[in-house]
Amino acid sequence: MRRRPSIYEPKKADAIKFKIHPKNIIESLIDKGHKPGDKKKNQVEVPQVIKQNGQFQIEGLRGLVDTDGSIHIHKHNKTLHISFNNASFPLVEDFKNLCRANDIETVKISPTKARDTFNTGLEAKGNVSKFLYKVKPKKWEYRAKTFGLVLKSISDPEKRVKIEKKLHELYPDKRVNYSYEYRDLLKNLCVKHGYNVSNESLIKEIEKMLTYSDDYTGLTKERKKQLNFYGRKIIEDLKQRWT
Repeated sequence: MRRRPSIYEPKKADAIKFKIHPKNIIESLIDKGHKPGDKKKNQVEVPQVIKQNGQFQIEGLRGLVDTDGSIHIHKHNKTLHISFNNASFPLVEDFKNLCRANDIETVKISPTKARDTFNTGLEAKGNVSKFLYKVKPKKWEYRAKTFGLVLKSISDPEKRVKIEKKLHELYPDKRVNYSYEYRDLLKNLCVKHGYNVSNESLIKEIEKMLTYSDDYTGLTKERKKQLNFYGRKIIEDLKQRWT
């Protein structure tokens, strides 16, 4: 007998919730290794069926980032960081191991005392680009244009102060908000301060963020080409999607 879950959208969360109650479905999930209850108390981990299948590994990484992960710009050096934070250490460790299994290197796992959680992630451009291209998280797909606008808005120190002052009036937590309303506001502020916000211009900003430039020191031409391989692929994809 087929069962349809109840579906609703919470007013104060950018999410959709599913609920389903039949006992046999719950028991089936438990039989497959899923633990009911608090994931911190149970110290949950990624199911073995996902760890042992290459395609499932990619889909599992996508799910982890799109739920408990973060993709954000480090404004000081204009680079993109991907982080995964969770109260379950085995889950964070599984994230790291799944990345390694797909030739993506992460930083070491560190405890975050203030939140009683654990954190790892990606910081180097080559690894960030490889993750985005291989895993294709929805957070990247939906936020790429906002990232481009953020990069544009911070490119001039004087204009940045004025733009961020206006943003903080409406968004006092001072964090980048990924709603369409925030994106439209940021775009309008960039235009007001004389920035070119065409798709081509935003793609150039993202390209600088994800690839090593010709004047980057310490890299041979061949090594730079290797590190930029996935970044170039992402730029090609954006050009196709934004035309």
